[in-house]
Amino acid sequence: MNAARPETDLADRWARALHDVLRRGEFREPLRVAAVAGSLGEWTRLMTDAVVASCQALGWPAAAKGHPLRLLPKPGQEYLGLDVVAFEPPADGGPAWPLPLAVFELENQRDRAAYSLWKVICVRAGLRGVFAYRNNWRQVGELVR
Repeated sequence: MNAARPETDLADRWARALHDVLRRGEFREPLRVAAVAGSLGEWTRLMTDAVVASCQALGWPAAAKGHPLRLLPKPGQEYLGLDVVAFEPPADGGPAWPLPLAVFELENQRDRAAYSLWKVICVRAGLRGVFAYRNNWRQVGELVR
């Protein structure tokens, strides 16, 4: 019997939660409009809100710009210079400074996607992701290269 790797299960659970959040009316249409119009600041704000909501749907406390977190000894909105940082639900007697469970970067500037990827891979977390806005699929292929 093949057991799923824990990080795969973590990614699958989170991806399902994100898709559920993105189907909601408060995200679906405004994100589409922002993307089509190229309103990158609005796209980034909405995607940040969606990523935080997906983490919260799984019970993961998350911090991001506009989403302060009071879980750690130093309350904040962004930790480690990352756009979204999520943690396991706190346990009694757990560490004051737990390692992140998941970290995400949301990048809307063409030349900073590689930097965002480097940032998330430098952090020890069970799930790491980068969202990079692109106008079309051809640009996605260029980004991966």
